[in-house]
Amino acid sequence: GSDGPEVVLEGTSSAAQGNANVSGDALRELDLLRKVLTRRLQEESEAEKAAVRREAEERLLAELAARREEESERALLHDRLSRRLEEAERSRLASEGCERDAVGKLN
Repeated sequence: GSDGPEVVLEGTSSAAQGNANVSGDALRELDLLRKVLTRRLQEESEAEKAAVRREAEERLLAELAARREEESERALLHDRLSRRLEEAERSRLASEGCERDAVGKLN
């Protein structure tokens, strides 16, 4: 009967040792898991940053395209106005010339 408690103590001590080993393994696994999760978070963070950057670039490109379109429309309007002004000037000069001719014929 006296060896009963000793066996229990040995069992407890080997169980504690087993727990220490399990804890070591668990700690290594947790550390590995932490590293993997940290890497994944960094990758996700980088992916999110890249996505935000891409969206910003797309917005800027769209804005640039809209401005270019506006500028080309303005240039077209400017060309049309210039042509109309030239035509108006030509017709004015032509009518003045006709008036001069008419006045010259009268004199």
